[in-house]
Amino acid sequence: MLESALEQLLLQFLEPYVDGITRDKLHLGVFSGSLVLDDLQVKPEALAILGWEGFRVRSGKIGKITLSIPWTKLYSGKVRASIESLHLEVESLGENSKRISEADLINEMRENKQKAIEVRMNQLQDLVESRREGEDDKSEAQGKKEKPGVGMKLVRKIISNITIVLKDVHLSFFNGERGLACGMEFPKLAVLSTDHTFRPRDDKDSSVDLGPEKSMYKLLQLQQLGIRMSPAGTRILDQAEYVLSPISASLQLAHVPSDNILGVKLLVATEEVAELTLRRSQVKHLRSVKGDLNAEARRHQEMLVPPEDERTIYKDAAASLAEYSDLYERFLLQAWTIAAEDSKPFSAQEERRKQLLEDALSARLLARARWKVRRKAEALNEEVARRQSSMEDARRAEQQK
Repeated sequence: MLESALEQLLLQFLEPYVDGITRDKLHLGVFSGSLVLDDLQVKPEALAILGWEGFRVRSGKIGKITLSIPWTKLYSGKVRASIESLHLEVESLGENSKRISEADLINEMRENKQKAIEVRMNQLQDLVESRREGEDDKSEAQGKKEKPGVGMKLVRKIISNITIVLKDVHLSFFNGERGLACGMEFPKLAVLSTDHTFRPRDDKDSSVDLGPEKSMYKLLQLQQLGIRMSPAGTRILDQAEYVLSPISASLQLAHVPSDNILGVKLLVATEEVAELTLRRSQVKHLRSVKGDLNAEARRHQEMLVPPEDERTIYKDAAASLAEYSDLYERFLLQAWTIAAEDSKPFSAQEERRKQLLEDALSARLLARARWKVRRKAEALNEEVARRQSSMEDARRAEQQK
């Protein structure tokens, strides 16, 4: 069912980043067509999962997430999503290292990386499934000389008609080592579906073609984006002044597959002259903080991987990744108890080597390697299950003779 698929998709894309998601509430909201999630807490590891390994969320909350799904008229109605009161306070991982031991910090970095790998593996699986569905629809269309199937048409229609609104967004970064507080804020960001003139599309406008060559037009409207930064050496955001005075802008995006066109147009509009003001002391301070963050990231990486080992691993990254795939396959097959009977147990030395490669290689590379191994292991597991079932059936048949 479409409702179950959407429920699983929302869980997959929300659960890694926020606390307060319950399956029951998600289930009821999706099936009713009106989902409301209140008072969500952003997880400390959310930024690390997104690829910002050197940063953590010190404090983060989302006031409300709402999703409106017109199940009775998906082809003509709009799917509306809104996020209200997104407030994040971000700090470098080094700030947290002052409060916990080195062993705890290493565990935190490894756990965050494992979560990032799992998220990327899910994304790979979604990509493969969507491509497979597209190929099936294309084959069906060519065989029957019709347009692609309902599933792909529905996905394109929802994407074409979706409206996303972010309201009351405040993002801030604090650095206690040298003293720095900076923040970015805007009251509203809207992603709207439009016609070819970039006029927001009416709910009743359903006379558009749903075929594979359908054009898509989007309008991004950003209101009063401002950036503030504290005086050099201080970390009190209330004392921060605008380095970029509030500015509004619109981005027009046109995708016309039939003409191979992807067009982007940026329009900036302010009632007053926008100002970008940075004192020399602030520029020097930013450079110092950047240098500190780079050095901090290097120290954290050396906690995980000695420099000599890292150089050896990346001297031939492809060979190192292949070695990791072999180790992970042996580990997984034994964990699932489907390894060959004559295979040797996964040794402590192999476990240490696997961990070293996991610490050194990127989450993106590891996710791809694991995903391939897991697909292979799942196929083998199914084959083992079939053989065991056949042997069991044969034994029962023999007993009945």
